[in-house]
Amino acid sequence: MIDVSIIVVSRDDAADLPVSLASALAQTGASTETLLVDNASTDASREVPARLGGDIRVLALPENVGFAAAMNAGIEASSGRFVLALNPDCRLDPDFCSVLVERQSIGRRPKLDTGVPVRLRSVALLGSVAEWTLTPPDRRTGHSAP
Repeated sequence: MIDVSIIVVSRDDAADLPVSLASALAQTGASTETLLVDNASTDASREVPARLGGDIRVLALPENVGFAAAMNAGIEASSGRFVLALNPDCRLDPDFCSVLVERQSIGRRPKLDTGVPVRLRSVALLGSVAEWTLTPPDRRTGHSAP
């Protein structure tokens, strides 16, 4: 079973992708998969994974659907217990995913509620871990309950 699905949404980021994708491939201590969701790039972004030689799945979208829709497409295609959204201009320390899995396993999970229905199982942000729980908004106020 895949522990962490690392999803990179890209739009014309060929210059930045080698560093972010290489750091995703270099993860140790956790089972990972890496997905590049290409938002109709006009540069060589879609070719970067082949040059790196690792196991990176490319979801080539035919048009720029925006970040949120592209991320949702990546989440739909993912199979990990957790999802990590990685920006193309960022890199991960080699143990980032193993720390994420360890913290989730021992119950050190900060909660973050949202009143907006989103397709997220769990999201890791660089430097912190946040578990998204879907809380329907109160019909009277439109806000999520605390």
